[in-house]
Amino acid sequence: MDRRRMLLSMSSLTASWQSKLWGRFSPAAGGKEHDSDTATPGVDAALNPSAPNSQTGGPDIRKLTQHFFTEDFSPWMFIPQDNIKMLSTTEHPGFATIMHGDKGQDIKGILRDPIKIGDYPLPWEFHLGIAGETYMRPFNQAVGLNLALTFSDPSTWPKDRTQLPPDTHVFQLLNAHLRGPQIGSGPWNYYASEYPSPPDGIQDGHGGDPYVAPSTPPKIGEVWVLYGRGDVDPTVLGDWRIPYNWIGWPNGRWPDHPSGLLSHSLNFRVKVLNSTQIEVGFTGGLQGEPHLGWRMRTMDVSRFGNITGIWEIGPLIALDGWLSEDLPKELGISTTPALAVSDPSNIYMVDYAAFFGANTENFDHFSDDFDIPGFSSKYYHEAAAIVDTYTHPDYLTVTLLPQASAIWAMCPTAYGTGQLDLTGDFHGFEVEIGWIPPDEKLFPWRNFLTSFSMWTESGRSVGYGTPPGGGWTPGVEYDDIEKRVKFFSSYSVEGINLKSLDIKFEPEIPQSILAHKPIHMLMQIPDPSHLRMGFKANKSDPWYLSKPFDVTKVFGEKLGKIDPLIAFWGGVSKGSSGGCKGIGNYPRYPQFLIDYAYFRKGISTPR
Repeated sequence: MDRRRMLLSMSSLTASWQSKLWGRFSPAAGGKEHDSDTATPGVDAALNPSAPNSQTGGPDIRKLTQHFFTEDFSPWMFIPQDNIKMLSTTEHPGFATIMHGDKGQDIKGILRDPIKIGDYPLPWEFHLGIAGETYMRPFNQAVGLNLALTFSDPSTWPKDRTQLPPDTHVFQLLNAHLRGPQIGSGPWNYYASEYPSPPDGIQDGHGGDPYVAPSTPPKIGEVWVLYGRGDVDPTVLGDWRIPYNWIGWPNGRWPDHPSGLLSHSLNFRVKVLNSTQIEVGFTGGLQGEPHLGWRMRTMDVSRFGNITGIWEIGPLIALDGWLSEDLPKELGISTTPALAVSDPSNIYMVDYAAFFGANTENFDHFSDDFDIPGFSSKYYHEAAAIVDTYTHPDYLTVTLLPQASAIWAMCPTAYGTGQLDLTGDFHGFEVEIGWIPPDEKLFPWRNFLTSFSMWTESGRSVGYGTPPGGGWTPGVEYDDIEKRVKFFSSYSVEGINLKSLDIKFEPEIPQSILAHKPIHMLMQIPDPSHLRMGFKANKSDPWYLSKPFDVTKVFGEKLGKIDPLIAFWGGVSKGSSGGCKGIGNYPRYPQFLIDYAYFRKGISTPR
């Protein structure tokens, strides 16, 4: 029995691997509820791939997602098989670990079936996670995203998935690392100085043997580059010029950089906008800490006609000689001495290949339970916070930093890309979120939903639209004078003489609900004339609902359209006592633990 078969036979990993491993975790603030017997609309199908598309009832692109928790890679496969020496999900659980056969062929991960341009509502997104280099990993490698677009009639497509159809064009975005004595200081490494081999006693990162310094250590330089290759739009080809910095011993480096090209976690993104335009991008790092975020570029392929299908989309390991021969020449680096590339003992690790809709038909795809470690790329984060899925497993942990007055916001990556029509066949809309706030004894806090883009029936903007109106921001805060949690329904006014959307709870919401940890909050638009809020302490409890608020009394007419993908804001507030609204680092940084965020068409409560 070979090693892979032996490991697989020993493995008990299943789709519930993560919940078995971490499901018993219970934060001191109250723990996370697991209602396995209760179906919750809007839950991410990545953990329930058989769930129907709750918005349309049609094909659900999330079923193509793979997080490599089990040995079943469906609906994915890796090619060419004769250049794959090992393919395992047990070597590093939660990753597809790959070793190549040293045959000079690129290794690709592809879907078993191509995606026709009309298979799923547009736009939709694809996110790819790949492990970057670490200290004990080899140098001179290139990994990244592979995208093959075909403009041919589907009737001409070959049945062999390893063959490209006629009129197909390819784009590949690669994180490439070159290291060798001929690489000096230059524009390719932002004029970083050359550095000697590691000092005596430091392992050399290749095989783990202690490095023995020669009498005259050779100068060895290196370069990281994010590079686009292929035959598509020139604006996405070549060096993307993403800066990076040396870290580590003087004039040296330590490659476990937390973000960017040197990160141990590389993230690629594709957004299919329509049949002629596609956005592609990159970011690095497991955490959403303050950095420049996604580097996105728009690829216009209209000169080829209309895209008829996505023939290939997925991870790529570049092993075809491009890294050692073509890339150095394109960067102006000598190929002498030869750059040794990708020893067969190298390992490559694919973390996830995730799909979701990014449109008003499937906005529930942005619902998330934050249960998958290392995957939170559906959202981007504003202001100063470190965001991770590891500190408190099963939660998105948001750790506030002193900058930006100790506030933060999480927004769906598709925010602002579409409008939901309330005038036609509208059955309601709601957003539900559960979270654990910081310790109110240390930090007065404030949480609210915001950035509502709303338009009335006549097309007038009444909430961050175009042109901008106001903005409804319902939420809760801890009042450090009254020593209780309070509901608020403020409205940022621009051209409208109004201080709030006066949503009433009769009787007032009990503190047993508002002060509970976690707290669950519901925002509803049951019909074009009304808004409503709800709260509950436990996930299985009934909602404590407000009276429906008639928006026609404020805006003079019904709502016509909204942007359904809104932001969730949180922060440490000044409080009624007038204390400083910022934070220091004593006794610790405040944290918000986000349990889940659900977006839904329809109403989950009685009308």
